[in-house]
Parts: sequence; structure tokens; C-alpha cells
Amino acid sequence: MLTLVTFACIATALTLVGSPPGGDTPTQAEAAGASVPQHATPAAGEAALRSAPAKVPAPPLPVTSRIAERADQVPCSPERFAQAREAIAKGLAYLRSVQSPTGAWMLREPAAGTDQRIPSPATATAVTALCLKAFAQAGAGPASDPIARRAVEFIRVRMRGPEGKLEPDPSPNGVGNYVASAVVSALAACDQPEDALLIQE
Repeated sequence: MLTLVTFACIATALTLVGSPPGGDTPTQAEAAGASVPQHATPAAGEAALRSAPAKVPAPPLPVTSRIAERADQVPCSPERFAQAREAIAKGLAYLRSVQSPTGAWMLREPAAGTDQRIPSPATATAVTALCLKAFAQAGAGPASDPIARRAVEFIRVRMRGPEGKLEPDPSPNGVGNYVASAVVSALAACDQPEDALLIQE
């Protein structure tokens, strides 16, 4: 899994900084907006770079972390959209019915990854984070829904070790990376200021 994620990140980075149409890679000076003659010496190129006006980077694209509310927001027919929304509602209703009083899901069902021999109890933290994300993206985040509120409180406790340090999975050969990525994704969807430090860690 880690290899695939790393490959995806590299592919994305290459897409963002790839060569312009035509296959010519711009020099540093050209990328900065300076005009460099074709046969200019390295010193001339450096001088042009120093004199080039600084460019302000473009603002990032807006992040959408919510489920679409209307069919015209997604490439989907109104009929299919209605079916999808109904399926989401049924899924959330089921999750409500099986949540533990502690706020978790799968709390007493340790699971092992595909390359693990021993199940890890920390998988409950990851599964709870995925469920929390589903509620948050449907507009039922911790600020308005008690199910999501109990889930995020469970996650905050489980992500800390006995000394208060970040510890996604205390078990040996555990699934710490998986747990941490699931938790960060869920907390980002909830968008609560009090979780900013946990996300940064």
C-alpha cells in the first residue's frame, strides 16, 4: 500500500511540474519570467534571473470535503443521484445503530492488514475515523451530531499514548501509518480548530 501511495504522490508531483506543451523544459530564469536569449552565457542567464520580477504563486484550488447536495454538482443523472443519496442515508443509519457507547466502531474486533500475522486493536481507531469522515462529509459533523461527537472524542484519546505523545498504534508491527492517515482524513473533513495540532503532528 505504501508503495502505491508513494507512486501516486510522485505522479501527482510530476503532473504539476511537468514540461510545457512542446516538450521543452523551461530554465529557472524562464520560469521566473525573465527573457533569456537562446545563446546567452550562464552569467547572462543568472543576471536575467536576478532582474526578473518575482511571481506570486497562484492560490490553491478550493477543497471540497462534502457529499454533493444536488445532481448538477456531479456527472450523474438525477435518478442515479437520488439512488446514491438513498444508499448513503441507509449506510449512515446502519452506522448509527452499531456504534459502541464509547464512540467507536469495531472496538472489540481486532483486524490484521494484508501483510500482518497478528491483528492490531488500533484498527478500531482507523475504522472509527472512516465512519466519522462519512458523517462529516454528509453534513453531520461533531458540532451538530452526537454520533460524530462521540467518535471524534474516542479518536482524540486513542491517538495519544500514556505520556500524551502521538501514538497511533502502540502494538509491535502495527498499522500506525494506516491509522494516522485515516484519522487525519477524518479530522480534516470535520474541520474543527481544536484538532489542528493533532493533524499537524
